[in-house]
Amino acid sequence: MVASGLGTRCPNLYTFLKNFRLTADQQSWIMLGTFESSKKSVGKTWVKVNKEILKPWLSGVRDKKGKDAEATVRAALAAP
Repeated sequence: MVASGLGTRCPNLYTFLKNFRLTADQQSWIMLGTFESSKKSVGKTWVKVNKEILKPWLSGVRDKKGKDAEATVRAALAAP
């Protein structure tokens, strides 16, 4: 459920939210990890370990420069 008109006002966000899916097991892993580390650290680690999730999540999404968001995120994950 999203705000009316979100797809027109924020098409990238709308597309990402439409694509975003987590299984119960994935949610559990992330939530349990937040007890030991920061949310940002847990999220980044989880995405690094589960890189295959990026393609469906970021399909049709562009970064702020208009480039493919999946490539931008993969490059950011590879940076130290």
